[in-house]
Amino acid sequence: MGKRGSDWALCLALLLASSGCNQIGPSTIPSARFEYNEAIVHSFDTQMLLNLVRLRYQDSVLFLDLSSVVTTYERAFTAEVAPGGRVAPAPGTLGASASVGVTAGGTWTETPTISYSPLQGEEFAKRLLAPIPARSILLLSRSGWGLERLLICGVQHLNDLPNGMAIGGVALMRVYQYDKFQHVAVLLRLLQEEGYVELDALPAPEGASEGTVVLAAGPVPMTPDAEAKAREVIALLGVPRLGGPVPLEAPTFPRDPVSVTLRGRSFLGVMTFLAQHVDVPEEHVRAGLVRITQGADGKPFDWRRISHGLFHVHCSTDEPQRAYVKVQHRGYWFWIDDADTEAKGTYTLLSQLFALQAASDTIHSTPVLTIPTR
Repeated sequence: MGKRGSDWALCLALLLASSGCNQIGPSTIPSARFEYNEAIVHSFDTQMLLNLVRLRYQDSVLFLDLSSVVTTYERAFTAEVAPGGRVAPAPGTLGASASVGVTAGGTWTETPTISYSPLQGEEFAKRLLAPIPARSILLLSRSGWGLERLLICGVQHLNDLPNGMAIGGVALMRVYQYDKFQHVAVLLRLLQEEGYVELDALPAPEGASEGTVVLAAGPVPMTPDAEAKAREVIALLGVPRLGGPVPLEAPTFPRDPVSVTLRGRSFLGVMTFLAQHVDVPEEHVRAGLVRITQGADGKPFDWRRISHGLFHVHCSTDEPQRAYVKVQHRGYWFWIDDADTEAKGTYTLLSQLFALQAASDTIHSTPVLTIPTR
């Protein structure tokens, strides 16, 4: 075989090899990027649900942070041209033909490097134990989250109104005061939905605490019914108007902004509150594996009286077929219904609170014990 035949065969081999590697290079980005994205989100959601279920049983929780994902791709190609013998011409033709053997091969390698780090030490205190700052609640409100969900899940006190429980890792034996707080949260949600009020960061009164936020006028003028709801909020909270007390008989709110002192729960407190909305098998209740919180009347407390259906985790022996997120623990499946938009919304809020706590630059009111070693 001449040089021209050899070159032609080599080109043919290269063409065949390149056509089999059409997923190499830039074309790998769309599929690989979204597959990793999907896997990371699924992993985070499953880990969060597992920790909620663990808290329901008062088991230890652990967060593994996904620090980095680095993936390298490598391809290698080999081709070999083996000349064959000459073939006799067919009857009625001139000359002879040459046979050429072509062999080609290639490899495609993907090498991901994924780094995990457990949440511990100062980072654990900052993200799980430190109170959620008022500025985070304000930021989430401005991004479109409803005040009822934000306040009920993430806030422990509005002025002197307690939100049912002062929790931090374990469920309480009893729940006492929560009804006034819950009613204020519902009223503020109704006023916010209609555009009558919104949280703001206007300058608070001199000497106000770091957790002070401002209820200010929304874009929509108040109706008489909205003014009545606003006066009820003022009466329940006892909030002072900026510059002086608010006369309850005068519908000044929200034309004159009013300040509210907000004390956030810790992220672990938010998780523990939501963990009380995890269904558990009756056999586990009878065995004393979970704590049943009592109300002021001494009877088992129904947490829906506070949350109003904002969150619910189901439990079943069989794997659920319509689950937004699911996890196995102690021989049972725990899952959030994919059609439960309220629970899914609260679950998304939980992930955003977790991210915001990571962005906090200080540990608010959280002492860190440092023990020197030799």
